[in-house]
Amino acid sequence: MSYPIQILRQLGAGGNGDIYIGQRLDTREFVVVKYLREHHLPHTRKAFEREVRILQRKLRGIVPLISADLVSEQPYYVMPYLTGGPLTQHGGRLFDVQLHNVAFELAQTFATLHATNIYHGDIKPDNILVSGDGPAGRRSLRKWCWLYFSFLAESWRDAWILGSGSAQRSSDIQRGRCLFVRSYAVSAADRTKAARRTKI
Repeated sequence: MSYPIQILRQLGAGGNGDIYIGQRLDTREFVVVKYLREHHLPHTRKAFEREVRILQRKLRGIVPLISADLVSEQPYYVMPYLTGGPLTQHGGRLFDVQLHNVAFELAQTFATLHATNIYHGDIKPDNILVSGDGPAGRRSLRKWCWLYFSFLAESWRDAWILGSGSAQRSSDIQRGRCLFVRSYAVSAADRTKAARRTKI
C-alpha cells in the first residue's frame, strides 16, 4: 500500500480478522481495513493470502479489494467503506423491483462462487452492504448492494482456518434464502397495504 491510512475505530470482528474503519490521508476517503488476527500462525497467514487472491479476481457482487499488504507483521487488506450500511437498515422500505434486484444479484453472486468451488462465510442481510446513495428511485435497477463475507476460501481446510469452522456450502443456500425472504423481504407496497388495514 503506497498511501497512509489513519485508523479511526473498530467496526467489528470476523472469524479470522478484526475490521476497522479508516481514512486515507491523501484523499480523505473512508475505507475499511481488515487485519488478520492470528498473524503469528504460518498456516493462517497462508490461508489469508489465498483469500486476498480470491478478492483480486474482482468477482461479481463481492465488495471490491482496494489494496493489501501480506508481508507486514500483521497482514491486512483494504476495501471501500459503503456508507449506506447493511441491507437490514433498509428493511420494509424497498419496492418490489428493488427486492427482485437484490435477489437477482445474490443469485448471480452465489452462482459465481459455487461454480468456482469457493467457500464463503455466513449469509445474512447484515452482510449485504448498500452503497452511499442507496437504492434511490422506485425503478432503480442499477447496482447498489454488495456482499461481504467474513472469509473466502478455495478449500475446506482454508475455510475451517479462516472461518472457525463455519463455512457455507451449496446446501445451505436454501436455508439462507428462506431466512432472507421471511425476515426482510417486506416491500413498501406491502407496508402501505398494512397501514391501510390498520386505519380501517
